[in-house]
Amino acid sequence: MAAHVEDLSVAPFDPKIHLNYTPPKKVFTLEDLKLKPLPSSSNIAATTPFPLLSEEGVLAYRRALFAKEVLDNCATNPYTNTIVLRNAAKYSKWLHDMWSHPETVRIVSEAMGTPLVPIFKLEEGFVSVQTKSTNFQDMMKEISIEPLVGKVELTEEEKNFNPLAASTIPWHFDSYPYACIVMLSNTENMIGGETYIKTGDGEIQKVEGPTMGCAYIIQGWMLEHIASRAFGAKERIASVTSFRQNKPGVYDVSYMSNTRGVTNLKDMYYEWAEYRLEVMRTNIEKMQVKLKGDGVVDPKEFGNLAKEHADYMTRTARQMVPYEYNKAVIDKFGLIEYGRASDKLWEEIQSHPEFQQRLLRVDSLQFPPALPYVGDLAETIAALDRGETIMGQCGLVQKPKNRPYCMGDELIRQGQKEVLLDWLGWSGLYELRALPQKEKAANWSSGRILLGGLSWHRIWSSLGLLLRL
Repeated sequence: MAAHVEDLSVAPFDPKIHLNYTPPKKVFTLEDLKLKPLPSSSNIAATTPFPLLSEEGVLAYRRALFAKEVLDNCATNPYTNTIVLRNAAKYSKWLHDMWSHPETVRIVSEAMGTPLVPIFKLEEGFVSVQTKSTNFQDMMKEISIEPLVGKVELTEEEKNFNPLAASTIPWHFDSYPYACIVMLSNTENMIGGETYIKTGDGEIQKVEGPTMGCAYIIQGWMLEHIASRAFGAKERIASVTSFRQNKPGVYDVSYMSNTRGVTNLKDMYYEWAEYRLEVMRTNIEKMQVKLKGDGVVDPKEFGNLAKEHADYMTRTARQMVPYEYNKAVIDKFGLIEYGRASDKLWEEIQSHPEFQQRLLRVDSLQFPPALPYVGDLAETIAALDRGETIMGQCGLVQKPKNRPYCMGDELIRQGQKEVLLDWLGWSGLYELRALPQKEKAANWSSGRILLGGLSWHRIWSSLGLLLRL
């Protein structure tokens, strides 16, 4: 680790010193992007970049991030040329104080036109550091407190790069409702780094990347988007903090699908469960106040609350995929495939000429990990037949045009990446993907994952009531 990031003292967060907010000059509404509003959405879909941190705020943020304790506990390199810091706020009081401070929360809420609150502590300051090196130790040596300034000559490939293809993470929907992205690097010589959003009519809307100290916010659960890689600058360090609406009665649409693969699950599940229970408590207390005020119960209203909470608790539990199962699937398929385990991988498989014929032979009732989702599958099919609007982890759910809605669709809707990959391997459908490494699928043809000689069929059958929720 570089000597200049070993021991850093960070002064307490002070909004008068560290913030430099100016409202965004422009916002994009859902209507602007030709997207239909939903019960859990808000009107503003995204902002353009706006000043958030002062110069001292940027330096303090970097000092907090690159303190030895944060790097030792949070730094990984799951993707090529990228260091990721997860759960930094657990080890940095400054980061937690900054994102949870009433003034910061007010700013973010004002910019998006609705009251917001950080989703939970672990998601305060999810940081990616784009590097030139590929070896982890060399990547760590590129980190410095002072933003690096200078121009890096572009290769011919970089000069002609396609921003819609040059991205570490492909087109996606976010796991959490809102994301605030802050730029912590000097962008004077930077090319790329913009965000692109798919509109409701299939067009592409470009949102310029922020300059140093600036931020932008997107309602990422509603927007299919991609962030292009950046070239030409000596570094690119961006920080993402996730938010949800802080309004009782607004259904929380959060998932952990996109982040389970790169996070300490014990920390994540604890904070996930704690905040989900708090959301339920708030809604229940609101109902209690209403009952005392009205002196009478509206059975329909109470029934709606009960159903919402039952669904909410079910999704809360199912997002906490068993630790060993998560690890076994990622070990078998790899982190890149885990990241692809969504509608994009599913589209690849469906494009194969043998897909329809093979799908007809799949009996998901014979695959134990999918059994908890059989009832959900039937309910979703019925809701789609009634013309209801159904949202999932990958956006609006629609009936397939040339086949029935099936288990693969339902697992994607619920953000169950682990079960999806396992089901694809067990069914043989994984062999139909567009990737060249076909031999991997053969290891899954038996329909079993083994860990220490123990079959996952047995593990799943013993999980009991929790996984039948």
